[in-house]
Amino acid sequence: MPFEDLDLGVCPGRRFAGEPDRAALILPGAAYPPTAPLLWFARRVFQAHGWTVVEVHDSYGGGEDPSRWAVERLQAAREAAQADRVAVVAKSISSLAAPLAAEHQIPGVWLTPLLGNADVAQALQRITAPTLIVGSVDDPSWDRVAAVRLHRADVLQVTGADHALEVPTDPRRSLEILGEVTDRVERFVTKLDG
Repeated sequence: MPFEDLDLGVCPGRRFAGEPDRAALILPGAAYPPTAPLLWFARRVFQAHGWTVVEVHDSYGGGEDPSRWAVERLQAAREAAQADRVAVVAKSISSLAAPLAAEHQIPGVWLTPLLGNADVAQALQRITAPTLIVGSVDDPSWDRVAAVRLHRADVLQVTGADHALEVPTDPRRSLEILGEVTDRVERFVTKLDG
């Protein structure tokens, strides 16, 4: 699938062309790039539905406020998208941009969000736009209590997986989880298209 390299100002990015009025914004984890499985297949689902996709290609290296880092990347991707409708797909540290998403009621897929962070958990509770939250009960950064409080969101909790939603000793189970997540993203995008 052809793409265009972008300069997002704060970091590099990529645009995969689709319908210009709607765009998915793919935000990485600290060490989980858009080419990693969860984000790769989320992008492919949005593309299959005709959406333009803007990926943020950066990694958090520390040394700056992580919340500011996440918000700046969401803002840069949103500006680059130049679309009337946007949805966000955020992994881990990028969930620190959830307050901005809540402020603008941006629909989103939040992969292993940092629910132990009160700002993230409260922001995700405020979002009334379609929201999918995915995590593993065995991931130390997952907060089961906070997940239960997300009444408006579609929450998928898997077991036995790490923060990358993989089972290091069981590649087949990792693929099953990836399939489950991809299926839920498909349902999410179908709902947005509805």
